[in-house]
Amino acid sequence: MGSRKLAGDDTVFAERVQVLTICNFGQVDSVFIDDAGPNQRACVVPHKGYIKLGAVFTSHNEDIDNPDQAAVADILARCNRMVPGLDATADDVIATFCAARPERTSWVPRVEKTTLADGRTLVHNYGHDGMGFLLAPGIALEIAGYVAAD
Repeated sequence: MGSRKLAGDDTVFAERVQVLTICNFGQVDSVFIDDAGPNQRACVVPHKGYIKLGAVFTSHNEDIDNPDQAAVADILARCNRMVPGLDATADDVIATFCAARPERTSWVPRVEKTTLADGRTLVHNYGHDGMGFLLAPGIALEIAGYVAAD
């Protein structure tokens, strides 16, 4: 969020996100995302020993310190519909994470190199609209190219 002040980017705003963590007992070994279908804004991302389920995105004015229990049920329902055999319940939830994350009014990520007035290089990398997991490899290569060029 510091990009508003640091880089004068007034397109940045905070969006509240809520994500669940459940144990991975081997029931999921692939990433599932529904960004436009009936379960939209749902994702199931397996990791070693756990699975991240998401997500709920709401106004930045809402409380980011306290999980919304209705949102927990909603996330579970959407992810279960999307991934046959997942069958996660509230009892499977080992953590609920809420945060404010940077978004941009254009919904286009900012990934670019700029030069500050004092000559230092600044590489922008924010506003990925929840797609950081998918975009990370390509963006890392792009940023490495910026750094290598200096």
